[in-house]
Amino acid sequence: MTSRFLSHPPAVAGSVARDPADPVIATRSLIALALGLGVLALWPLAVFPHPGMLDYPNHLARAFILGRLDDPLLAAHYRAVWTLVPNLGFDLWMLALDPLIGLDNAARLFIALAPILTTVGVFALAWTIHRRITPLQLLALPLIYNSAFTKGFLGFNMSMGIALIAAACWQGLGERRAGLRLFIATLFSTLLYVVHLGGFGAYGIWVAGTRLRDLWLCRADPAARRTWLLTTARDATQVIPVGALLILGRLAPVEPTTFDTTSRGFEIPPVRLAQIETLMDIGPVWLTAPPLVILIGFLVLALTTRRLAIAPIVAVPVAISLVLFFALPNTFQGIYFAAWRALFVAACFLIAGLTPTAGFGRGTLLLLTACLTVVLAFASIVTAGYWDETRRARADVLEILAPIPDGSRVFFAQTDRRTRSGKRAAANLYHVTAHAVISKRILLQFLFTNPTQQPLRFVDDAIQSAPDHSSNTLGDALRTFKRDARPFPPHLDRFDYILTQGADDPRQFDLMWGRDIEVIARVGGYWLARPGRLIDQAPANVPPR
Repeated sequence: MTSRFLSHPPAVAGSVARDPADPVIATRSLIALALGLGVLALWPLAVFPHPGMLDYPNHLARAFILGRLDDPLLAAHYRAVWTLVPNLGFDLWMLALDPLIGLDNAARLFIALAPILTTVGVFALAWTIHRRITPLQLLALPLIYNSAFTKGFLGFNMSMGIALIAAACWQGLGERRAGLRLFIATLFSTLLYVVHLGGFGAYGIWVAGTRLRDLWLCRADPAARRTWLLTTARDATQVIPVGALLILGRLAPVEPTTFDTTSRGFEIPPVRLAQIETLMDIGPVWLTAPPLVILIGFLVLALTTRRLAIAPIVAVPVAISLVLFFALPNTFQGIYFAAWRALFVAACFLIAGLTPTAGFGRGTLLLLTACLTVVLAFASIVTAGYWDETRRARADVLEILAPIPDGSRVFFAQTDRRTRSGKRAAANLYHVTAHAVISKRILLQFLFTNPTQQPLRFVDDAIQSAPDHSSNTLGDALRTFKRDARPFPPHLDRFDYILTQGADDPRQFDLMWGRDIEVIARVGGYWLARPGRLIDQAPANVPPR
């Protein structure tokens, strides 16, 4: 098999591609444009000290605890169990940088670096495919606001940037430097497994997809097929360290867990296709749809008028990603929103494979720039609005919990999801409470302590084994306790205070709590209470979702 099939297959057929000697925009100008649009997209990170990403406060609280387990108040509630789970990127980063630059600075640097690396990775992969970067790779910038970013899936975000850079290194080094490529690929594979399994999977899709394409190209040549088989077996050795980590992880003592690890959320393709909004998730559909329509409209117009082409080498990796998108469940082994992550992988590979044709002129470039400017400005302004609401909610939480003793145990739940900004804002406000862990060293029952994903554990085994204690409404918590045939009212005896967020006075839920509720304070939409006497009547009604 010829080396060109293993290193740099032609981007697009002959006369369609624009001559690199006559670019529509100079490289320096393109980099400057990318930087300007990047600032337009990420300026909220510079304005808000505490980003309003969904899971972010929970991750931040966990990092705070893991780095300060010598604090007696924290050590009374939490412990660490370090095992080789494939989701340690954020925790290890914070343990290394928190002592050097502080907790908030380290976290915000991680958040900012993840989308930057993803964008750089798309540009790097495009360069290895086309031997140049083009304005079309700027379409990666709106992907900054994918659901993983807005939901605060920090490890996955970082791993995707690393995966794209790893794919670019694999593609760029090629068969002519097979030894160096295999060495670097082994380092990347091991790093990606440690940071997050999603990035490892994305990198694996690229390598497997390009190797399958090579097999198709040499299908008529027996000698080339034998060479393909040998080189594929050689390249597969890059996952040996990952296999060793998996085995060592299996040898660790198995901890009991009540976290839901069943696979669910299978959908037929037309229903699943609606998740395209996760590529740029800035809120309800009526907010997310307009920017997506603009971007998809530009791509359709450019394709139909033959102003851009798609490199054949990305076809198989994109196809594999899309098959996984339609085939995976939404919840898989405790990983939520699993399916749309594959769609994000497909989008990154596709954008890297785009290249201008001879018809891509200054007018198309101006249209692309205008579309991106409008979309990124809109997305960042909407995001800033959500983050400002979480800023106010954080202030309310810290105010209402200020009088309680440091180190208290607090049970938190939403009584409903009604807020002025709707369901998404309510979800964001749920995790805001985790900021109190940093200010008051309190115990919160909904912190992420999943043995398959995090090293943090509760000292109290009854809290650690409580069914799905990260449920984000009172109704969800009651359902999980009922599902596991565990009484809920006695569970509240383990807590000193109850904190609720919602529009209803929590005393209305006495029968659902199973106890008298003594409300002692209210700030904003938050209520602080103490659990009172046990009510004889068992909880009969579950508040609606």
